[in-house]
Amino acid sequence: MGKPPKQAKTKGNLKPASSSRAAELAASGTGSALSFQNLGGFAQFAGATAGSLITTGSDFDSFSNGLDAELVVILKKVSKRDAVTKLKALEELESYLKANTSVIPSVISSWTKIYVKLTIEVDRRVRLAANNVHKLISTEAKKKLAPHLKEFVGAWLITMFDQSPDVARAAKSSFETVFAEDKRQGVLEFCQKDILDYVKEMVLSKTPDTLSDPRHVTKEDMAAKFARVISCCVYCICYIIEKLPQAEREKYTVDYDALFDSSTLWKFASHSSPVIRKSVYRLIKTLLMQWKGMLSPRMTVICPALFTSFLSEKEAGTFSDMWDAVLLLTKEFPEAWLIAGKKKPVMPKFHTFLRGGLNGAIRIGYPSILVILANLPAEIKSGPSFYKDLFTNFWKGISCEFVDKTNSDVFVNAYAECVVYAAASESKSNPDNVTYLINDAFLGMIKAIVTMSKEYPEDKSDPKVISIIAKHLSVLASAQGVKDSMVPFWTELETLLVQPMIDCVVPRGSGLDFSGFCRTTVSLLIEIRGTLEPVEETKDTVYYTKVTDLAKRLISASLASSLVYKDKSYALLLFANEALMKYWSCLNELSRKEIVEQAKILLPLLVDGPESTLESFAAVYVDIISRISVADGAIELWNLAISKLSSIENDDSRQAKALVAFLEQLRNDDDYQSAELDSMFEKYIVSRLSAPAGVPENVLQHLGSTGLKLHLSCRLFSEQTYKAVVTSFQKKLSEFVQHKPGTSYDQPLLDGVLSVMVILENVLENRSLAREFLSSDASAGIPSDVFETIYVAPVESQDRLKMIIHAASTVWRMIATSATDEETSTLKSDLWREVAAGPGVDNKSYRSNLFMPVLSHVKRTITDVTRSESPSVVLDRLNNVINSFYTANDQGFKDAIITLLGDKKDWEALRTPFAQFTSKLLTLSITDKYIALVQAPPVEEDELMAVAYDSYGLSAYGRLLFAVAEYITQVGPDEFFEHDDYEWVMQHLMLTNVECQHGLDVPGSCRIWNSSVTGSTPVVLEFLQRTNYIFDYRFETLLVTEPGHNWYNILYSHVTNPQNTSSGLLSFVENLMRPINYEDEEVTLVNVMSGVIVETALRKLVKLVGLSSDSVSRWLGLLKAESKELKLPIKVAVLHAIKDELYQETGYKNLQSDLTSKLSGISSLQDFDDENGKAWNMTVLLNATSMDHGNAIDIPSQRLMHLVLSVRKWFDNDHTLDDFAPERRSHIVTQLTQLFINIAKSVKDVSGGQWDFFLERSYEWLAYNDSELDEELPTIYYAAQLFATLRTLAYEGIPDLLSALNDQAPSFYEALLKLFIKEGETALLGTPSKPRAKYQELLADLSGDIPAGVLFEFSTISDVATSLKATNEAIQKCALKLLEVHVSHVVQDLSVRLEFSQTSEDESETKATIEESIFENILNPPDISKWHSLPLDEQALHEVFGFMLYWLLMLEHFNNITFRLKQEYTAQLKDADAVSQLMPFISKILGVGVGHTIQPFDLTPWDIDSYEPDGFDSAHEVSYQVLAAHLYFKSLKNIPSLIRQWWVDCKNRQLTIGVESYTEKNFSAMLINNELDLVARDDIKTLLEDNDDNEFTVKALRAASEVTATYRVDEQNMQIAIKLPSNYPLRQIDVEGVQKVGVSDKQWRGWMFSVAAVIGSQVSGAGTWKGRCLTTFHYRTATSSMR
Repeated sequence: MGKPPKQAKTKGNLKPASSSRAAELAASGTGSALSFQNLGGFAQFAGATAGSLITTGSDFDSFSNGLDAELVVILKKVSKRDAVTKLKALEELESYLKANTSVIPSVISSWTKIYVKLTIEVDRRVRLAANNVHKLISTEAKKKLAPHLKEFVGAWLITMFDQSPDVARAAKSSFETVFAEDKRQGVLEFCQKDILDYVKEMVLSKTPDTLSDPRHVTKEDMAAKFARVISCCVYCICYIIEKLPQAEREKYTVDYDALFDSSTLWKFASHSSPVIRKSVYRLIKTLLMQWKGMLSPRMTVICPALFTSFLSEKEAGTFSDMWDAVLLLTKEFPEAWLIAGKKKPVMPKFHTFLRGGLNGAIRIGYPSILVILANLPAEIKSGPSFYKDLFTNFWKGISCEFVDKTNSDVFVNAYAECVVYAAASESKSNPDNVTYLINDAFLGMIKAIVTMSKEYPEDKSDPKVISIIAKHLSVLASAQGVKDSMVPFWTELETLLVQPMIDCVVPRGSGLDFSGFCRTTVSLLIEIRGTLEPVEETKDTVYYTKVTDLAKRLISASLASSLVYKDKSYALLLFANEALMKYWSCLNELSRKEIVEQAKILLPLLVDGPESTLESFAAVYVDIISRISVADGAIELWNLAISKLSSIENDDSRQAKALVAFLEQLRNDDDYQSAELDSMFEKYIVSRLSAPAGVPENVLQHLGSTGLKLHLSCRLFSEQTYKAVVTSFQKKLSEFVQHKPGTSYDQPLLDGVLSVMVILENVLENRSLAREFLSSDASAGIPSDVFETIYVAPVESQDRLKMIIHAASTVWRMIATSATDEETSTLKSDLWREVAAGPGVDNKSYRSNLFMPVLSHVKRTITDVTRSESPSVVLDRLNNVINSFYTANDQGFKDAIITLLGDKKDWEALRTPFAQFTSKLLTLSITDKYIALVQAPPVEEDELMAVAYDSYGLSAYGRLLFAVAEYITQVGPDEFFEHDDYEWVMQHLMLTNVECQHGLDVPGSCRIWNSSVTGSTPVVLEFLQRTNYIFDYRFETLLVTEPGHNWYNILYSHVTNPQNTSSGLLSFVENLMRPINYEDEEVTLVNVMSGVIVETALRKLVKLVGLSSDSVSRWLGLLKAESKELKLPIKVAVLHAIKDELYQETGYKNLQSDLTSKLSGISSLQDFDDENGKAWNMTVLLNATSMDHGNAIDIPSQRLMHLVLSVRKWFDNDHTLDDFAPERRSHIVTQLTQLFINIAKSVKDVSGGQWDFFLERSYEWLAYNDSELDEELPTIYYAAQLFATLRTLAYEGIPDLLSALNDQAPSFYEALLKLFIKEGETALLGTPSKPRAKYQELLADLSGDIPAGVLFEFSTISDVATSLKATNEAIQKCALKLLEVHVSHVVQDLSVRLEFSQTSEDESETKATIEESIFENILNPPDISKWHSLPLDEQALHEVFGFMLYWLLMLEHFNNITFRLKQEYTAQLKDADAVSQLMPFISKILGVGVGHTIQPFDLTPWDIDSYEPDGFDSAHEVSYQVLAAHLYFKSLKNIPSLIRQWWVDCKNRQLTIGVESYTEKNFSAMLINNELDLVARDDIKTLLEDNDDNEFTVKALRAASEVTATYRVDEQNMQIAIKLPSNYPLRQIDVEGVQKVGVSDKQWRGWMFSVAAVIGSQVSGAGTWKGRCLTTFHYRTATSSMR
């Protein structure tokens, strides 16, 4: 035996920690004195102690015993020095352990020693790999890790704060994986001392040289490693302090004291590494927040270190923690500033710190200065020059390099708030300080900023600073105790601002010119005005009075000075204008009158003032006019100005410019008309436009534009003047377009036309003005002339002509669209793009005047429903039109096409009528889960907005959409949607896709197209195909992009914050999920259709990309009932899209549980009408969470049963639902029924009264609703679905449910039968909609099990027979099934009654007539003349199927029938010549005798002697052919004589030959074999040969298809042979008398004739002959006896 393995050394030579040993010590009460309280799962290891903190060697031989050799090699490689070797070894180790998890427990002791060293390795990759391995080991080891925990927990914890985020994340992940949240505190308590020992050893003992090997590590790496380890250790201490309660920390006070008493730790606050300094700041902050008592005794050590670092710190990354620490320290221990300054005062350094701009901590530090100021010790603040020194140095900081234009607002705000605070706080104790603070510090700041002195140059100026000053001025003025100190402030401020206005000289030292000073002054005045709001609360304050007085003085001074200093009048008047706009409402009546009088005095400026002053003077003057009433002289003031303008002589340019300036400023609609104004306007616009004569052309154009726009808004001129102006425009344009081609233009004409174009361009840029202008009679011909101007041929030598053509294009664009922001590339692209877009007007006369015929044709053919062209043809024509202007590959070509198709506003207008819907749409809730969520009420048919359709059944909107879809498929989705501007097109396309699908499912429900128009459906199907292609293609493209793989985060971001928008297809999905009108409470049809699209989109994304696990909880949070981010349809869409992936997640089950619990709290059905819709939303969402497999709602059944109890209480009042509108009631019942279905599936194993309750509700909603009403059909459907579910569950083995079902089944089946009969009648009206078809299928499935008793009691054959003609295959099949039961019953009854009727009277009472409802229908076959020439889907398939079912039912009458009854039925069929209706029909279906081009149906693969109607599929022709073959077979079998008679009488030789050949090939042999088999049956032979004494035998000869019958009498044989022809039964059976005995020839021939006449089969023939023989020979025997 070898030596036992060495035991690992432990501290103090104690035994290694082990769980068993610890348990023994704990049980015996011996061992360590460590408290067992609060140790959680680690209490069993309380007696263990940690080994050495860092292993300094790795003797693997000491612990390799028992380990696999490969593992030992790997571990040895991990200990190598080379980082690459370690990294590879760690990867190998991870792979090995994953493959051999069973060895992990045995490797723990080795790993703990290695891990402690690896966690502080220099190479980040090694540390990351080591922590990945550690996570694997610790996760797999579980409790086996506990005995070793203390050995490495310190290293583990500090790694959680590694500088590399991935390393820290790996360590934290492993720690949180191993220790549940409720166990982590116990771990820290258990290992607290070991952690502290580890940290102390690192922080207090280690240096860069001792922590690394200088021989193999560079100085830079050593320093970086040291900084990382020390900072991680400090962060680890912070973590422990934050996580452990103080009581636990105090258990190890000695250890904490050892650490915190060391100056080494606090010296790190000044360490050269910012990483270490930051960690120390964090430690101080943590102690201040969590353990102030540990900090207070050590202030003398901490304060000097911290403040030294604080006042010199320049590393931005440390600012946040450093300032937090300083602020907390100042607040908690103000004396810290005194302690820090014991050796050397700290305030001078702080002043230097302020002058230096806080070393760059602008946005973090300056907002914090106020906290420091408020908490400084009184000993410091009581200094005689404290505030002066402080604020002097503070303000100097604005000149430092760190303060610039981007952050000067932060500085000023901090300075101002500190001054205001200081003034307020000193107001009661030191008035001198207050005076300094207000009149020196605060006013000095205002002066520097307003004048932009050298202290506050323009390059540091931020406009926000002015508002900051105003804000703090307001606070300062309202502060208590500073009223007296503010008096000189207002005086100085007034002097500062008003005197420069009076003297028109800027203050000394200002860096601004006078205009700049006016701008800053008025800005300050305006911002101060904002602080007066609301005026009602401030108007009685001194502050309000002072401010308004200042404003009045400034306004008066500026107006007065503008007359004196005319060269400064421009700036002065601008100042006055802006100030008046803000302060007019603050001025009293007297002040206002003074200003009005001042305005009148200024009128001479119009004549002799600088031209540059005209605009500013007009602004002030007209603004005053607009602010006073007519009674106060507004019109008088206006007329004074117009008269002054009119008096200007010999200076038309000045007059025109002044007039423009005044007209530009007019804003209200008072009556400003005057003869002088009309005269001046006509003078320049009518007479001078073509010959300016000294007036600049642009001034005239501006005057004309401004005057016309004002007139169109407020009738500025007389109507005569307006008409004169517009007529002059018309005249100039007409003259221009009528100019003879090839001749030169007069220059005045060109000048005038160009000016007209410019004026029109300016006037028409506003849509409302454009309509006003173009709708007037005076301008009726202008659009036509402008359009003609576009096509005037340009002349190279005449630039003006080119300008006119270009201007005409612009004007035409504005005429057509009224406005566009799009930059245009070429003349023609502008033209066609904007013409096509159009202004979207409805007035026909306006439209006809607006467009020339060709352009109107191009635009209107797209949406013109009177056109006969399809959208495809229109698109081709548009392409041809644009091809005359563009090459096919030009971008302008594509832009023109797209814009021609319209803009978003046009589309919305076209879509408006389709927001309405009728109750017909509500039936879709059977097939579309979203329709039941719509809250908008339906409208009656006669209330619908009228919609016109083209010959293809398309509306104008439909034509547009279908054309766009085709165009996108032509050019490609990528090219069309390369700009995000067109995602709204995608939305229209997909919404229309859904709506058209609704129209296909429920004809007439979608009014975008008229389904009643022949040929419209294929057009719609083609549109659906195209839009689906576009949608699928774009999704495939999306999935290869980054947004596609991050869809869940992108969509979530937009939903929670609509401002976060993405591009491309995801933006389309975003807009559907949270549209612009999200706040609308009502769920509209567009919302529910959006739900359909969103579900489709998300299903694709979930299926192809998946949903990240970290986003699951966020998405589930959006789906809660109380969540407001998504509307209900979108929540349902998201649930259905993601639930297959999430249904097993805890969060998903919690959502179901939460919805169930909240729904259980609903007290009554009335809550479903609550405005907040909580009950409704919770029900819908709970149904949406249900699964189709397993338990629909996978939560504890007790919760569901509690919900059932709550729901049952809702129905205590049976009439609550009657209070709802019919459609709302239907929606509620639909959701409740689905809820009951889901609950039933989920509580299958729970007994209770829920089954009776569910059945009662199902019956109530099934029996008491009308299936003919669209809004009630879904109610019946889901009630039937509930019954079907309960029935299935009962049959699966729920005794309680089965018992309840058996009790109520008759009532259910009675109701179902009545519904079925009604549906049969309804189905005759035409092809059912998809929802009704689904309802009919469910009804048919349930009705197929109606018991015979219920069927006979509540229906007749005629009631049900109608359903055979239904247009639903399921109804037809079920009707057949029910009718077979009826017929069987009738046949049995008639057979018995006929057999037992004794007299002719009895026979007459027993009428054996075929039911009329069957008889009539077998005589009226549908028209199938084009069966082989038209596609199957164009045939009347349900009529064909129904006719065959009627015949199938008719032939069922012959099953188990007596001979007499068969004779009766056969006679009726013969008399009606019924077979002549059947046989041509069957032959046509089978392709028999219909021509050489059609081959008969091959019956070789088919068994046609039996048939199951359930296997019939109306979509396949073979189903009809097989059924026809079966009908023919049954006809040959049951009524062969009638078939034979038809065949004999048929005049169509081709048909008779074909039938004979087909019968002989496919049917005759089968029928012959059946006959022979019948004869050979034992029961039949017994019946035939039972003849007492005489011997009668029957023998079948299969080879000859013959049966012989022999009757032996007196040792002599009588024999006949019954032979079946090869085409049996078309030809008569041959009966041959082989041998006769005792019978005359005549009698024998009579026998043969009677046998052949009545024979139906060999059996019947043999039986007939036997009867003849017996009768004859019995008669002879009796006669002989008598003789």
